[in-house]
Amino acid sequence: MNLYIDKTILGNIYLSIITIYFLLTKENIKFENISLDDGLSQSVVSCIIQDYIGFMWFGTQDGLNLYDGNKFIVYKHDRDDVRSITNNYICCIYEDSSKNLWTGTENGLSVYDRDENCFINYCHNADDKNSLPNNQIRTIFEDSKKNLWIGTYGGGLVNFDRIKNNFIIYSNDENDPSSPGNDRITSVAEDRNGNLWIGTWGEGLNLFDVNTGKFSKYRLSGEEENDISIRRINSLLTDSSGKLFVCTNNGLYEHVKENEFISYRNEPSKSTSISGNLVSLIFEDSSKYYWLGTRESGLNLFNRQTGEFTVFKTGNENPQGISNNSIMSFYEDRSGIIWVGTNGGGLNKLNKQSKKILHYFSDAGNANSLSSNHVYCFYEDGEENLWIGTWDNGLNKFERSGNTFVHYNHNDDDPDSLSHNMITSIIQDNDKNLWVGTSGFGINKLNTDSGKISHLRKDSEKKSI
Repeated sequence: MNLYIDKTILGNIYLSIITIYFLLTKENIKFENISLDDGLSQSVVSCIIQDYIGFMWFGTQDGLNLYDGNKFIVYKHDRDDVRSITNNYICCIYEDSSKNLWTGTENGLSVYDRDENCFINYCHNADDKNSLPNNQIRTIFEDSKKNLWIGTYGGGLVNFDRIKNNFIIYSNDENDPSSPGNDRITSVAEDRNGNLWIGTWGEGLNLFDVNTGKFSKYRLSGEEENDISIRRINSLLTDSSGKLFVCTNNGLYEHVKENEFISYRNEPSKSTSISGNLVSLIFEDSSKYYWLGTRESGLNLFNRQTGEFTVFKTGNENPQGISNNSIMSFYEDRSGIIWVGTNGGGLNKLNKQSKKILHYFSDAGNANSLSSNHVYCFYEDGEENLWIGTWDNGLNKFERSGNTFVHYNHNDDDPDSLSHNMITSIIQDNDKNLWVGTSGFGINKLNTDSGKISHLRKDSEKKSI
């Protein structure tokens, strides 16, 4: 499921993704600063993945970085080398089922040739109708038949034919009703028939028949010609039963049969209706409960059988309600607890059986409280410890036994502390090292056996990552 959020909204969301694993107490943590010879190519780490071999890949705004456990290799565009990566601004990294590593950039698509240690590049060529239609690559997706789909913002949907080594382009044509609604793709979901559902920003929902190459436009129930809000699709979900759900700026829609959708909209006089129509995302948990996040109207638990919603909202009249009405993320831990991240209201823990919500706020007078209310994502490690990342005040480890938090923060006077409190991404490698990307302050590598952390930063004089 892909979620489209306008940039003006993103500017107000101070959240980050954290993935942490270590079994040491705070007192045992010691950090080691690595020299600039091992530094990053650029301090903003935009994406991190681990490939099938176990190597770590870091995408930055100034190059692609490979770390093999001992040293860094930096891949940058070289105008004199056609086999260098196509651009230094890395937007996404994807490893397909054949173990090919794809990189989407601001200026084209690159696939890494491991044998030759170089890149095969694909860019727009005005003289070649089979080239990429647009170089701004936003998403890469492989379907169940191993077709590789490239989503562009402004160039439509693209399928890479790996046999013919060219691109099949599906873009909007005002004279062709079977073309996509527009070329701004916000989300893609595959149904059980192998069809692709395409959400667009401003032109609604399309069903793409992969076999015929034709797009069918679907009007959602109640959609009017001048109602742009319904045609702004935020995200799609194909659930475990194959049912399609569409989240829009004017309600939730469930696809029930060929051309029929059930709409769920707020009805002020009905307490069991959806709480608001600005629906950002929908999530299906392991018990097949459906959770909806709205932008300003709280959290909803959806009962598909009755079509009713249980609403969790903030307010003095409901001390067990949600802490903030702007819902940004969901996470289910191994015990079935649903964790909900909000925009400014901290972290919430929900017991599905009792439907009770426990609130965890940042409290300046309580050293064991959550360090910040700006929470984005959660990670549960192998010991079932829950880690919470914040944008502006470091990392938290949740102590379940006492409902308290242990903080890990940057300290200007302590060179062994985290490099910065603005965490952007973290991933774990096969050796249980944790790689922590920050916004503008490099990468931290945490060795979970020794408890040592290395700071990897830009080397302005040498060709390093």
